[in-house]
Amino acid sequence: MILTGKQITQEVHRGRIIIDPFNEECVNPNSYNFTLSDTFLVYDMDVIDTRSKNTTKIVKMEDNKLILEPWKLYLASTREKIGSNYFAPTYAASV
Repeated sequence: MILTGKQITQEVHRGRIIIDPFNEECVNPNSYNFTLSDTFLVYDMDVIDTRSKNTTKIVKMEDNKLILEPWKLYLASTREKIGSNYFAPTYAASV
């Protein structure tokens, strides 16, 4: 079941969905627009081996910009804390 924007708002106010901070302007007809953090975790090596310790570095956006390098894995996060004990969220990126 996909919740409507109105249901998302109701469930946040009921405490069954956690979005912190919550901004009602980010509610859409059937989704919520999360905001991307300015901090990324980037793996240093070209080949990531799950059997080994893989080193990473933290990269921050400057002036809301980040030039992505080819063949690098970037892990991002949202500014919001997100969670629920009642619903399973799905995420889709849009540009």
